Amino acid sequence: MVGKSILGLTCLFLLSGCMQSMSGVYPSSTPITADDAYTIVGPVVSKAYGCTILGVPVSEKNPSEKCLERALAKANADGLIEVTMDTTMIFLYVINPVITRMKATAVKIERGGATR
Repeated sequence: MVGKSILGLTCLFLLSGCMQSMSGVYPSSTPITADDAYTIVGPVVSKAYGCTILGVPVSEKNPSEKCLERALAKANADGLIEVTMDTTMIFLYVINPVITRMKATAVKIERGGATR
């Protein structure tokens, strides 16, 4: 009986896993045209968590959206430039946590403020 339990736990451990991937690299979180001017506020980092149960998302928002909102609020910025995002997913059969991290440079945008 103990041998079967150990074998079962070993199989569960070997079948679980973790995956980390680069979600994307983006030039900007909002359109910045040639007519716009921006001031760099500084670097900002944010993190958000999500979860799926049997593959169905149960978080109220997408972790990427939460990361973006938190970064903008943290820096009191209008937009982000030089955005990189990565996602880590941990596979635990029924419940799968998702961790999304974002690094960017926060900016204040002045629409139509570019000098020519």
